[in-house]
Amino acid sequence: ITIKKPTFDIYKQLFQKYSSTLTCSCSQISIKYSSIINISTILHQVCSSDFIQDDKWLFTGMGIFRILQKICHLSIETITNELTIFNNLDFFSTEVLTNDTFHTQILSIIEQFKQQTLSSFRNLYKLVQVSIQFNHFIIPSSYDTGFLTYKSNSTEQLFFWSLKKFNNYNCSCALNDLCTQSIGIFCSSSSCSTNLMIS
Repeated sequence: ITIKKPTFDIYKQLFQKYSSTLTCSCSQISIKYSSIINISTILHQVCSSDFIQDDKWLFTGMGIFRILQKICHLSIETITNELTIFNNLDFFSTEVLTNDTFHTQILSIIEQFKQQTLSSFRNLYKLVQVSIQFNHFIIPSSYDTGFLTYKSNSTEQLFFWSLKKFNNYNCSCALNDLCTQSIGIFCSSSSCSTNLMIS
């Protein structure tokens, strides 16, 4: 039996009766993801907080929060780019899918989008991190910086360095990109100031 151009309700009724034998060919086999999936994003609240505003921090904290601001902008840009690509992709099917099959495929597509977006962000972030480490960007002179000569297999290299106690151990930013130290924010009744508290 062939029923031409059935409504979706008729298709559902027929599917309930003849699910194992029913086929319904699509007149249009592709549709843009943007027509069937709407993805909205929620950023971490720090990306809309005062921490990333241009005029909120004194000199010591400004660089740290400027980096945080750039990371937020990088995440927004990554999501926007990935959404543009995603919305222009096509969903293909030559047959009408069951609700369960359709929802399973949609959930899989959304999960792929999330993983791809996360991967893109991580790749960009790592590129920035490696660029900073290998270019040895100079940090403010108030942090007692200097130069370090490093010899390996008869070769000598000169590194920009800042040797401080980070979390109770010596760490050179020129040799290790994992050196970290928390910044302190101190407020009194009259004002707030920042201090890196590096010993």
